[in-house]
Amino acid sequence: MSLIELEGVEKRYGELRALKGVSLTLEPGRIGLLGPNGAGKSTLLKVLLGLVDADFGTVKVFDIDARRNPFEVRALVGYMPEGDAVLPELTAVQYATLAAELCGLPRADATARAHQVLHYVGLGEARYRKLGSYSTGMRQRARLAQALVGDPKLLLLDEPTSGLDPRGRDEMLALVEDIPRRTGASVILSTHILPDVEKTCDQVVVVAGGEVLYGGPLAPLVASEEG
Repeated sequence: MSLIELEGVEKRYGELRALKGVSLTLEPGRIGLLGPNGAGKSTLLKVLLGLVDADFGTVKVFDIDARRNPFEVRALVGYMPEGDAVLPELTAVQYATLAAELCGLPRADATARAHQVLHYVGLGEARYRKLGSYSTGMRQRARLAQALVGDPKLLLLDEPTSGLDPRGRDEMLALVEDIPRRTGASVILSTHILPDVEKTCDQVVVVAGGEVLYGGPLAPLVASEEG
């Protein structure tokens, strides 16, 4: 079973064609979604989740039709959106517990899982602090925790290193690299930074202007860049 299958996917926002006939097949693993800002990366992630409905085309995730059965897809996917999507008045434990409950876990199990993932992302000592008091790097980790808390089979990370200093970026990328080994989940890392993809991924999809310019193993692309 392929991880993702897209065929002829189109998405317009008025006159803007955000996705232009995207066709793509991806196998499970660590995948970089690489392209400049405005390339269509975030729209593509939202189409995979069914948060944005494609105007045309076929979208399958784990062989599930994401256009017809978006909730079935979301039950298998963790999503870390771009931007500061946290609830500042909640503590990290409350935030991650809420995310776990939304995934269907009973309150006690959700709380236990929240503590577990917050320790994993390095927020164990700060988990009772309100998110509004967190630094940028800590908020990014909290957002990663809420994406992990439902034990997803696929993790979609939209610009997870945005706004981080070099140390914070290295620590975030180390987590991204470790997640598939620890959980068995596949990861799609959306970014405009090629070194982030080189460090963490074995497949890459290059997007520009709503079109896929390359999709496949990372090694040939890196070799062509070096050449």
